Amino acid sequence: MNMNQEASLLIIEQVVEPPQVASGYSTLLEIAMLVLLGGNEPTRNEFAALLTAADLEPCTVTPTPTTFTIINARPISHD
Repeated sequence: MNMNQEASLLIIEQVVEPPQVASGYSTLLEIAMLVLLGGNEPTRNEFAALLTAADLEPCTVTPTPTTFTIINARPISHD
């Protein structure tokens, strides 16, 4: 299924910041993901790379008062 050019994809996820700006919570979350699931929480750059690979571009990244971030992505225009 393809998205039309006016469509938006909203991703509500915990985005880990780079180590130099990460909070204590982000560090604990990263360790928990590694130990419990063998993976990690994606960084903002990793989300951008995943979206680009899916032919989407991140338009806005909005932090919330919680530990979650809202990423708004749209299809890349090939005009």
